[in-house]
This record gives sequence, C-alpha cells and structure tokens, in this order.
Amino acid sequence: MKKITLSTLTLILLGTLTTSMADTMPTTEQSATQMQTQSQEARQQHVEKMNQLKEKMAEMSSAEREVAMKQMRSQMQEHGEQHDGAHEHNGAGEMSHTRNITQQRSRTQEMQHSEQMKQGQQMAQHQRGEQMMKEHQMTEEMMQMQSTQESMGDRTSNH
Repeated sequence: MKKITLSTLTLILLGTLTTSMADTMPTTEQSATQMQTQSQEARQQHVEKMNQLKEKMAEMSSAEREVAMKQMRSQMQEHGEQHDGAHEHNGAGEMSHTRNITQQRSRTQEMQHSEQMKQGQQMAQHQRGEQMMKEHQMTEEMMQMQSTQESMGDRTSNH
C-alpha cells in the first residue's frame, strides 16, 4: 500500500471539501484558508525537524547513524499506518457524504432533463395535432368547394 503524505492528504481533503460544499462558498473559503495555513505550518515543522535530524546525524558515527535510521524507519512506518487508518475512517465519512450529495444532484438533473423532454414531447404532439386538424379542415373545405362546383356545374348543364 502506498504511503499518503500529509500534503497529498491535505490536497485530497481540500478537493473533497471544495466540491462537496460548493453551495456554502464563504465557509468553504474559510475552511480552505485554514487548511492551507495548517498545511504550511505542518510543512515548516517538518523542515525544522529534518534540519535538526541532519545536524544530529552529522555528529553521529556511521554505526550510530545506521541504528538511528532503522529506528526512524520503523517509527515512521508505525506512525504512517496509524495515520492512514485514522484518515481512512474520517475520509470515508466525508467521501460518503460527498458521494451522496453528488448522487442527489445527478438525480435532480436527470429529473429536470426528463421533465423538459416530456414537455417538449407534449408540445410536439400538440403542434402535430393542430396541424392535422388544420389539414382535415382544409380537406373538408376543398371537398365542399368541389361538391359546390359540381352541383353548380350540374345546374348549368341542366339549363
């Protein structure tokens, strides 16, 4: 399993929060600012710790450095596993919430699209019906005109 760094996790959470809370922009902006500040502080602390570690390592002998590196690796691995487990649990709730919101929005959009399609179909059917009625009326009028002309033609030929 790959290790997730603090900055990567921060970016993932920031992206999740930004997309899930688009409706509440002022709170999202405040949260994003707070998270960026916390992330920057964590990076600064990390840099300071690494500089201190480098200074200590420079003072050690090669055998002491090797032992210290092994201890540090095991501690980092334990800490990473604990850290990943905690964030997976917290992240799952947020991701589930985000997924639910996204699904609700998708359903709403589908319903709106479906309603628009129904209205369009109804309008088209209504227009077709009106057109057929007009054609029927015109056909009846033409038939009446023809019958009138024929009856007039019959009268003139009888006279």
